[in-house]
Amino acid sequence: MLRKILTQLFIFFLLFLTYMHLQSFKTVETNGLICNPLPVFPQLQINMLKLNNEDMVNDALKETEKILLKYLRPTLQDEAWETKFVFADLLADEEPEVVVTLTLSPDTGIITILQKQNDHYILLYYLDNLLPITNLQKLKLTSGKEFLLTHECHNELTGAFCETHMLKIWGWQNNNLKAVWAENSYWEINWLNTWENPQAQPIKWHKLLQNLTVACYSASQTIEVTGKQSHYEAPGSTQVRLPKSSDFILQKERSITASYYWQDKWQSFVLATGKLKQSGTNQLEDVAILKDMENYLESMVKNKEQYQVMNKKGDIFLVNKENVLLDD
Repeated sequence: MLRKILTQLFIFFLLFLTYMHLQSFKTVETNGLICNPLPVFPQLQINMLKLNNEDMVNDALKETEKILLKYLRPTLQDEAWETKFVFADLLADEEPEVVVTLTLSPDTGIITILQKQNDHYILLYYLDNLLPITNLQKLKLTSGKEFLLTHECHNELTGAFCETHMLKIWGWQNNNLKAVWAENSYWEINWLNTWENPQAQPIKWHKLLQNLTVACYSASQTIEVTGKQSHYEAPGSTQVRLPKSSDFILQKERSITASYYWQDKWQSFVLATGKLKQSGTNQLEDVAILKDMENYLESMVKNKEQYQVMNKKGDIFLVNKENVLLDD
């Protein structure tokens, strides 16, 4: 009990330090997403996140959460947020950054990056348009480059009755946190055929299901994806009521395998690289192949002989496979 009281007093002292820093902190140029005054965190508070004492770590994390929410979501400070953190050297500077994620079910996820400046940390960057984040990890390649790996989950109970578990790998590029790879490890979509064609007969439900295993290998700097995709159907009616799982009958199933590798030139994990034929000309444009859309879940019912590609400008778009010459 005494240790708990002392811990709380120490946390109060840290909050006082935070207040004093806020009064004296000067304007710092960031990526434009941050407005002043910036949230400031004393180094002592961040150091507590490295301790082996679980109570002190939890208390320090809770206070960090309060400061972030006061800045980012002042009207939702009293909600039941779930907070995670990891130390990662995303900016390749002298000190690792502190990455803190904030999650509020059913549809809100936030990533924040705290950077050390002198004897304190500041909120350098945040993204607040994510789905609920259920897992946060650091991924380090043999080259020393570090990434974040997040697991976002969402269950949509209206419309298409869709559930997704998305894995994303994030890298720091051009003063922004950018997703350099993403895939749904679990994906379920249910819909009535009358939503596409009101005159469809007989009325039936479609279900598409994807279950993938994703393995990240630091040594080879690759991501290996294996799993299955399935298409089911079930009798429907004019009532929008999702049938029981046992009512769905398997129509088609296929195995999925894919291997992505890190490409410094493209600053992304890619399937391959190639040349895109320019319409009406003989010119070729260098592109990175990000996705094979024939392996996309919805291609189980709507075949897509396309690639998702990225050009040198960073533009991402779909192209017909016949217009791409793959590099050897």
